[in-house]
Amino acid sequence: LVVGHSLAHDFKVLSFSPPPALVRDTSSCKLLRVAGMGRSLKVLVEHHLGRKIQEGIHCSVQDAWSALQLYRLVQDSWDERCPVSHSLKA
Repeated sequence: LVVGHSLAHDFKVLSFSPPPALVRDTSSCKLLRVAGMGRSLKVLVEHHLGRKIQEGIHCSVQDAWSALQLYRLVQDSWDERCPVSHSLKA
């Protein structure tokens, strides 16, 4: 599995095309969305995990770890309730 947040651009830069069924992009999961607040990783982490990220220095490791923690919150419901990202569909 590839877990992350808003992965389409990353995949494009890397010229990497994993099978969509193996991608877990937390930006596309309706279970994680916060009404009226957008779906940025920063917003989702603060709302669901109760902590702040991306303050001051932006750390890609912290972002990756945070996306994984968000995924773990909904992983049991992922297949039924979270679509494959539109940008990854063939």
